[in-house]
Amino acid sequence: MNDQYQLYTNEVREIAASTPRCKELKTNGYPGVLSFMLLDEADEPARIQVYCNSGTVGVCRVLNNQVREIFQRKCTLRQIKEIFHQPMVLASVDPGIFDDVEQEEGRNPESDRDNVKSLRKDEQLVGLGLDIVSSEFDTLMAHFKSLVRERHREEKYQEEVQYRNQIQQQRNRNPNIQRK
Repeated sequence: MNDQYQLYTNEVREIAASTPRCKELKTNGYPGVLSFMLLDEADEPARIQVYCNSGTVGVCRVLNNQVREIFQRKCTLRQIKEIFHQPMVLASVDPGIFDDVEQEEGRNPESDRDNVKSLRKDEQLVGLGLDIVSSEFDTLMAHFKSLVRERHREEKYQEEVQYRNQIQQQRNRNPNIQRK
């Protein structure tokens, strides 16, 4: 198992304890996962999930009445301290960047001109939505693949330990077995 990005729970807890308005939450017994709730400088809540075994940190925020999580992988203790001091913020889109197609009084909504404007705005919204979804998908897939690789490494490590234990048990039963 690669411990290069391993974080120690006591060190993460020390960072959280030194962060104003931060409180640790229960994680329902998930080993190596720490969860904290804090209010940032703008009094916005942020839930910080620290996955100690992989060095991954997730920051949960609410945007448009939905909980979203931003991940940062392979964090050092310095980066964790920065995240606790200033948690990552979700990107939001200013509706003003789109063409203005507000309906004017007395305008015929069925006119070709209005339909073209409406379709152009819809196309812009769909394009932006696809860009966001694509980016989120890439991020989540990279995180998923790293978790799968970590699981395979852990399974291989457990198989190796199990094999060594079997060899040791055989040696204990029959001390005449030659060592390789």
